[in-house]
Amino acid sequence: HRLRVLRSTCKRLGITSIDSIAVDATQPLPFIESARTFDRVLLDAPCSGTGTLRSNPEIKWRLSVEDLTRLAELQLSLLARAAAAVAQAGRLVYSTCSIEREENEDVVSRFLAGNAAFKAVRPNARADLITTEGFVRTFPHRHGSDGFFVAVLERM
Repeated sequence: HRLRVLRSTCKRLGITSIDSIAVDATQPLPFIESARTFDRVLLDAPCSGTGTLRSNPEIKWRLSVEDLTRLAELQLSLLARAAAAVAQAGRLVYSTCSIEREENEDVVSRFLAGNAAFKAVRPNARADLITTEGFVRTFPHRHGSDGFFVAVLERM
């Protein structure tokens, strides 16, 4: 569904420089051999969805603390796989629709601690959306939108 929306948006805007594909990122990526090949990589990670509670209230009934731990481990693994595809001086955008620190800042911090080739860079976003740590975060009660998290990481 998300790829259809992305393709439709690109077509509407006349953007022809984006190739979108869907793969199982828990497995080795089929297009990565030995070279890092992409200038920009977006990882829209599977998450708890706690940022969407106002439109999906059933989440609170099916979500457990164990789910957050499991999701954080999956997110870290996917982040490492996505990073392997980022070219020198390229950027990796990590995003979730979660407002949980365990799925956001903690995952990015763990990734950066084990990947000296990457650094966090300040996203190009409104100042009121930038956290003290330099990430983007929205909250439903503050911003009138779903809760999201975005980190921009750059390969040095």
